Amino acid sequence: MMLRAILSRVCKPEGRPFATVSLADCFPGWKIELYFKGGDIFDKAADRQIAIYVWTGSLVILLILVVGAFARSRYRQANPAQ
Repeated sequence: MMLRAILSRVCKPEGRPFATVSLADCFPGWKIELYFKGGDIFDKAADRQIAIYVWTGSLVILLILVVGAFARSRYRQANPAQ
């Protein structure tokens, strides 16, 4: 995980800063901001986690439907009169 430090008066970085520290004691109006290279890593991790939850939920629902259909067919084979 690479961090890139940029002084706020030097250039305009992308995204939100991960951490900000004021240097007002020695340099009034100055601050240091730390940015993750390649965007906000926490948003990307959250998006991946959401995708995992959606896929897992979908597969569990599909598994329940398949097992239910199998159980119904076995029940009908065991009790053909009903």
